[in-house]
This record gives sequence, structure tokens and C-alpha cells, in this order.
Amino acid sequence: MEAIAQREKYELLKNKVQEKQALLTIDLQKMKAGKGGVKLFLTGKSKEEEMNIIDKHIQEVNFF
Repeated sequence: MEAIAQREKYELLKNKVQEKQALLTIDLQKMKAGKGGVKLFLTGKSKEEEMNIIDKHIQEVNFF
């Protein structure tokens, strides 16, 4: 019974990580296309800095 619960917990975590990776990849593609949006304006960071941060987050997600 405990093994089934652990598996379900693992599957939920796996799905969340995959979802986050997909969203970050979309954000990175938008940045590369020149669409910084409001988020970039509000943070005051350059496009390259924001792209590096997003890429770093993608690498962290891929680690799991």
C-alpha cells in the first residue's frame, strides 16, 4: 500500500517538473523571438540576463 502511495507521489512530482520545464521552454522561446513582455519591463533586467536566468532554471529542472 505504501509503495502505491509513493509511486503516485512520484508521478505527481514528475508531472509538475515536466509542466514547469515546458513553461520555461516556452518563455525562453518567446524571449528569443524578441517578446519580452511586461515581466521583462518590470524586472528591469536585460533580455540576455533574463534569457540566462530562464536557461538556468531549465537546466535545474532537467537535473531532476
